[in-house]
Amino acid sequence: MNSAATGWLLVMAAAVMQGSWALPQKFVRGWAWEKMWLLFCIVALVILPWLLVALVIPQPGQVYANAGSGVLLETALFGAGWGVGNVLFGLGVASVGMALAFAIIISLTAALGSLVPLAIQNPDQLTSLKGLLLMGGLLLVIAGWPSAPRPER
Repeated sequence: MNSAATGWLLVMAAAVMQGSWALPQKFVRGWAWEKMWLLFCIVALVILPWLLVALVIPQPGQVYANAGSGVLLETALFGAGWGVGNVLFGLGVASVGMALAFAIIISLTAALGSLVPLAIQNPDQLTSLKGLLLMGGLLLVIAGWPSAPRPER
């Protein structure tokens, strides 16, 4: 199999996993969300990554030794921030349900993830055509206009 086909298969597998990872939470009503998320975190954030490292990287200890302490510290800090966001997202799913959580939280993170890096790295581009189009598109998405016609009752 060529590398393009492998890449597309990996993208499709990632899309399926990203779209369905919270689905078991809907069917496991007897468990508190903390127990489900603990199991998810152990499997998805500890077991699978180390399994992949063992399968793919011949000498992982040497790779980490060559990375440098600054890179490892930054990686750990950003990973911890991602973990906090992950837990907060789990609280959102548990509080409002999967459909609303995905619609609201993912939309907000996509909007902020587009705007904040631009504002921090290239604030002068906020007033350019690209920045204005980005902000206009984000306002359109946040407002939800034009909305779909509502069925009559």
